[in-house]
Amino acid sequence: MSSPSSQQTLVDAIHAASPELLREILLRIAFVDRPCREAVEQEFLVQTVQSSFSRLSWDGSAPSQTRSSSTKRRRYECCARCEREYDVTKNDGEACRWHPAGVMAPRHEPPQLEPITTAILSATHERLQDTLIDLVTKDKHTRELFEKALLVPEAAPTAGGNDCLPLPEVNVDAPANTKRKRYEMCEQCHKEFDTT
Repeated sequence: MSSPSSQQTLVDAIHAASPELLREILLRIAFVDRPCREAVEQEFLVQTVQSSFSRLSWDGSAPSQTRSSSTKRRRYECCARCEREYDVTKNDGEACRWHPAGVMAPRHEPPQLEPITTAILSATHERLQDTLIDLVTKDKHTRELFEKALLVPEAAPTAGGNDCLPLPEVNVDAPANTKRKRYEMCEQCHKEFDTT
């Protein structure tokens, strides 16, 4: 599915989806597919190096710096003062004119969650949309995974028992393998539902 129209349909579906749905799909795919997980980690996490210094030795030599461990942390944080999200890799002295660089809002994180899970759960709706669009435009395999999660084959309208489900629009001139959004907003109750 590499046609521009199917890619645009997927981008439209990403824009139309709720933040909760985007988080759920991103988490599900990231934990099932290793290449996708690596791409998501690269987008949402940055490497941090914790250093430890040894004490002065008895022979008077200088302390040596050794790297004890390497961990990952969230790439996007919220400023404690202006409450705006910022990229920690681009946080220099001029990142925010109202406070010094590096001031972050304290967040309660359950210790059992992996850093990628916490980063996805705390991401803004715009960040999720931008990340997903970036992922699906870069890699065909990732795009196919998200198409399976967000799009369904176009079907002929049926008279069903669920009044909340809108009948899909069917274009008789469209190719047989066209896709439509899997999740839609109900016009009556304004809740998102799975159209399959």
